[in-house]
Amino acid sequence: MSVHYIHKEQITNSLDKAIYKRFYEKKYKPMRRKVNKLDFVNDSDSFAKFASILETYWSDLMDFEKEANLSSNCKLHTTFLEEISCYFLHSIPIAKDFDVFTDDVFAGLKMNSNGSIGFITKNVDFCIGKEVSMYIKRKKYVLRVPVVSVEVKTYTDKTMLGEITNTARKLKGANPKSKAILLMWVSGIKEESVIEAACDNALDEIIVISTEKRKKGKPTPVVFTEKGLKDYWEVLSIKLEESLVESNIPEMGKILSYARLMQKGDI
Repeated sequence: MSVHYIHKEQITNSLDKAIYKRFYEKKYKPMRRKVNKLDFVNDSDSFAKFASILETYWSDLMDFEKEANLSSNCKLHTTFLEEISCYFLHSIPIAKDFDVFTDDVFAGLKMNSNGSIGFITKNVDFCIGKEVSMYIKRKKYVLRVPVVSVEVKTYTDKTMLGEITNTARKLKGANPKSKAILLMWVSGIKEESVIEAACDNALDEIIVISTEKRKKGKPTPVVFTEKGLKDYWEVLSIKLEESLVESNIPEMGKILSYARLMQKGDI
């Protein structure tokens, strides 16, 4: 299994600077060691411990960004939130058979103006999938096929939800059995939009980590909660397993209704 730790990569790319090296050795590596010792399957307190570890590191990260005079556009805090999904993988045994990537995820084929075949790809915040090879006119192409994709946002409103849903729909066009999850910290989505998303079926789940609210003129609050993290781990595990269930649609009767139930994991 190959895993792309995007936050770690962003830090290690600047290890020639003493301040980055100190942060990596004193804060990032100890945080990762603590996370790797957590047993999400057998330890009922593991998610509370996980929330505490992440909360401490987030505070350290905010202090580091100020100390290093980094702007809000540096994306260091954003890549950390995207990388958190990787920390669950050691407690999802089935995940070891897959790859983890974030860019150039296969979303379909297209015909170019010269008659050649091209590939439609999307960048996502976190994706469990498979890298597979295919040949077109003896030329080899490597495709990153999505199995479970996750969009990670500190805040999401109705407009953003529409964009995320559209991306999920395109990825499912490439692999109809793939699953799509929206993970966010603060929700700006009204109840009717949640119901619309549930009826649309492009998104398989929306996880809100905290009940914090966004305040005008202030940064979006990021709080790590035991329930939010536990729900996300459970959904990630379940959706990965559901994507591998063999189709067994009956030849007679309500076959579309059966397929919808199967897609939701209800049968």
